[in-house]
Amino acid sequence: MKSQGLTPGKVLARAREGRPEPFYLFYGPERYLVRLVLERLAGCLPEEVRAFNCLFAEGGQRPVAELLGWISTFPVGAPWRLLVVRDEELLTGRSRREDEEAYLNYLARPAPAGCLVLVAGAEVDTAGRLYRAAAAAGRTVAFEALEAGEMRRWAREEASAYGKSLRPDALAYLVSVAEGDLSFLLGSVAKACLYAGEANEVDLAAVREVVSATPQGTIFNLVDAAGEGDAARALVLLRRLLDGGEAPLRLSYLLTRQVRLLLWARLLVAEGRSSAEVGRQLGLPGFVAERLLRQMQRFDTDRLEEALEELLAVDVRLKSTGRDPRAVLEEAIWFLCRPARGLAGHRG
Repeated sequence: MKSQGLTPGKVLARAREGRPEPFYLFYGPERYLVRLVLERLAGCLPEEVRAFNCLFAEGGQRPVAELLGWISTFPVGAPWRLLVVRDEELLTGRSRREDEEAYLNYLARPAPAGCLVLVAGAEVDTAGRLYRAAAAAGRTVAFEALEAGEMRRWAREEASAYGKSLRPDALAYLVSVAEGDLSFLLGSVAKACLYAGEANEVDLAAVREVVSATPQGTIFNLVDAAGEGDAARALVLLRRLLDGGEAPLRLSYLLTRQVRLLLWARLLVAEGRSSAEVGRQLGLPGFVAERLLRQMQRFDTDRLEEALEELLAVDVRLKSTGRDPRAVLEEAIWFLCRPARGLAGHRG
């Protein structure tokens, strides 16, 4: 369940307006997003005086009283100053009691021109006094896995920083390939914006060009080629990934996932669902759902169930038989790409 505190986007919005909250409590598993928000939070301070008004510290390495004294000092040439304290044990029940008391006292009377950010770990004790004090003030910020809508917002914001916008199909493609990986998403947006040159709008062709050269983009295209029945392209991509060190079990998992999606889509269509309804049910962008439905035409339900059974057997072979993973996966690709009438009857 989502936290009822602030979102990372709201934290940055307040800082850009010059009005950050006096303190925040950051926690959660999405560590890249934590780092990104902290960088952009610091970037809201004037560059020429940022070094005087921004301090990053590790919990337990400097006395808390010293750190709180620093944040309570009037800022130098800026409207506010930023103190970030990273402490993985802060909300785990193993935190240093004297530090917790010091922070609690500060939270009760924070410096008016200071912004204190306490960065805890992925898991927190929500029954602890420090968490409850921050939550009562509405200043907890949970960094959890991003949903598609949040990924789209970050992608649009990144493109805007380059003075560009993303076409809807380009945005949908990026979010689909990223699969929740914000670092990959933002890096791909930046590359696509640079690749687009003078154009104000980044189209799907530019996005495909920069993404196809990455391991994650190659995996996406491999799964897509297998679903389309393009054995030649799928085998080239498979070999490229294996030569680049990609784990065979991950590739097996992704192929299996694609067949499951195809089977699920066929069952939904059999119930009379529209393409838009299939996309919503599967949590896929519109253009991905449409392509999935095209791929689905190659298989009937029996064929897809057989393909799923075959891929589950591939997983077993990779884990237990000692066979060459490359040969096992190549056989799986040939199996998936065969015409529908030839799909049945193969076993190895």
